[in-house]
Amino acid sequence: MQMHNEIKTALTRAKLYVQKQYRPNGAYSLQLNSPPTLLSMAFGGLADLMLANDPSLDTVGRVLACRDASGRFVDTVLTRIEIDSTLHPYDYLADQTHYFAVRFLRCASNNCDSVAAPIEFSDQNPVDWINSLNWGDAWLESNRVMFALELLPARCDKRLALLDWLENNWDEKTGYWGTDRGSTLLRGMAGAFHFLGFLLEAGYRLPDAETVLQSTLSLQHGDGSFAPNGGGNTCLDMDAIDILCLYWPVLQGDLRNRVTLALQNAAKACLSLQKPDGGFPESFSAAARSRQVELGTLDPNQLGQTWRGAQIIRYSSWGRMEYDATQSDLWSTMSRVASLLRIVQTFDETNAMGLIPDIPGAGIAQFVQTNKVRL
Repeated sequence: MQMHNEIKTALTRAKLYVQKQYRPNGAYSLQLNSPPTLLSMAFGGLADLMLANDPSLDTVGRVLACRDASGRFVDTVLTRIEIDSTLHPYDYLADQTHYFAVRFLRCASNNCDSVAAPIEFSDQNPVDWINSLNWGDAWLESNRVMFALELLPARCDKRLALLDWLENNWDEKTGYWGTDRGSTLLRGMAGAFHFLGFLLEAGYRLPDAETVLQSTLSLQHGDGSFAPNGGGNTCLDMDAIDILCLYWPVLQGDLRNRVTLALQNAAKACLSLQKPDGGFPESFSAAARSRQVELGTLDPNQLGQTWRGAQIIRYSSWGRMEYDATQSDLWSTMSRVASLLRIVQTFDETNAMGLIPDIPGAGIAQFVQTNKVRL
């Protein structure tokens, strides 16, 4: 891969940025001067793992100390009174915090069995619950399903029922979920990323490769990113890149060539985002963010609750997780490091330069092989 050395240099610089976000007693800040949270600790620990850097025992210990008697990981600074978002209510943020703490500990080879189920999932019938979600926003709702798939026991009936539903409810026209129920193609793509790894890991049938990849390729902007109107978007770029990588080994002919070129352009876009401090931002600039708003593809609730103008973001609408989208932050750095490593792993697995953590599930760091999975 021609960009191998550029990526290696970028990852070395990223490691220095992650180290600068480390705080005493195992904490990490999302951005310079941001207050540490359990989410930012998980992001920092995962970034360290990806960069072949053992996370601090203080970080592992501090995360473990957040586990309550029910098996739930709880951030004491996350309180209902300070969460006023309808897009990301308190229970959603509590489940997201719990999910990332568990994922970090599992990636760090810590025993993390018998964890609590998501609050929002509760004891509901799994089929009734997943059908009740607003599939007009597959991006948002797929996170709720991802939390359940991660946190429920691997072979329990409720988890298997969710996987069965996913196997039988994608849109055959797009290869995504929700696009036949009002979701945009962009949001369907982001949702698909949250599901494919779990289906692959459990041996379920996946959507048709050509359909999924044609949908995903159509979303790539001329600058190599997958943000609407260009400029980069941490989640969307990571999601699309992983989908392209997941299917790449079984591709042939023109489609394989097109996906290869798309991944090369995506890598260039990621590399061009890196800041002098070694970290990565959400987007190229405030102007790029404004163009995404003008395109009208973003949910009005997202603009009002997650985006605070063109430049400021609140991760999951939480004020304590506010950051400047045009400057380096730990979430974007972790995610873009994962994307670059995934691309390297795809083209030359023997040269992978770090551990690819299993986000969101064990299948996500693998590749589709025709003799391993039903397509």
